[in-house]
Amino acid sequence: MYHEFWKTRERKPDAEVVEMATPPIIDAAEFEAVQMLLKTRSPALTAPRVVSGPTLLTGICFCAGCGMAMTLRTGKGGRYRYYTCSTKARQGETGCTGRTVPMDKLDRVVADHIEHRLLRPKRLEQILSSVLHRREERAERRTTHIAELRKRTAEADAKLKRLYDAIENGVADLSDPMLKDRIAELKAIRD
Repeated sequence: MYHEFWKTRERKPDAEVVEMATPPIIDAAEFEAVQMLLKTRSPALTAPRVVSGPTLLTGICFCAGCGMAMTLRTGKGGRYRYYTCSTKARQGETGCTGRTVPMDKLDRVVADHIEHRLLRPKRLEQILSSVLHRREERAERRTTHIAELRKRTAEADAKLKRLYDAIENGVADLSDPMLKDRIAELKAIRD
């Protein structure tokens, strides 16, 4: 409970604490899903520079020797850019004998690998074919659903017309409460 403690974190006297059950605003599963999403976006877990930084492999490139992150280092006043083991950058060769790789070279190798492995025309064709198939299925379900709704509307209209004809011809009495309920029900279905 939020209000049961003073600013000193001591529990308030029982006479001052009111407890009551309240219904949840959202269900537990939705709450947990939102909490997980918030955690994945938390700056405490992933620094903004990792997500929006200028280097392609920030946060996903690690030294094979010590497992620490590879960080950007520059040379000649920023003209040359390298990925260097962060341990090696801080401690020198005694900390890690990891490699220093030119940034453009490693970026190119990774991008080429992704292109050849993931962006193959046959693979993309399969993925897009699957997406289009699912989209067509959804469109068919939607069309079927709309046709069913139109059918139910037409049936309700026909029933209403028959009831109105029966009232006009004196077969049914408009003051009958069951008839009024039935007309309201058919109008609700039609609408």
